[in-house]
Amino acid sequence: MTTNFQNGIIGNVTGNVTGNVTGNVTGVLNAPLQALTASGAVTVGTGGTVTLAHASVIIAATLAAPVAGATLLIVNTSASGTAAHTVTLPSGVTWDGTNNTATLNAPNEALYVRALSATRWFIIANLGAVGLSTV
Repeated sequence: MTTNFQNGIIGNVTGNVTGNVTGNVTGVLNAPLQALTASGAVTVGTGGTVTLAHASVIIAATLAAPVAGATLLIVNTSASGTAAHTVTLPSGVTWDGTNNTATLNAPNEALYVRALSATRWFIIANLGAVGLSTV
């Protein structure tokens, strides 16, 4: 792929690019993936996928305040079981304007969300019956 840079450099780019990219991009974008099998912090908060996987032990995950524009997919990938995995947001941050805790208690339940601001996620899709509550 030939790339035209603003400073006049024209050439091929091989390897990783770090920083903001504007304009047309061709290729595959791989968002970060975090697999949680025990309680802990979600570290892909600026965008990516987090999986929660344990059939019998509850995973209590915490997610920091979002960066506006971030997109996150949270999936219960447990093979079986009804462990009530939770993802809790910090004080003042909500999933829907009211609730700060999501509970995924069945395999293949998922939330697909986008951050509208540093205090609000917007639920694009609630797959299965992910419960929302205030803690």
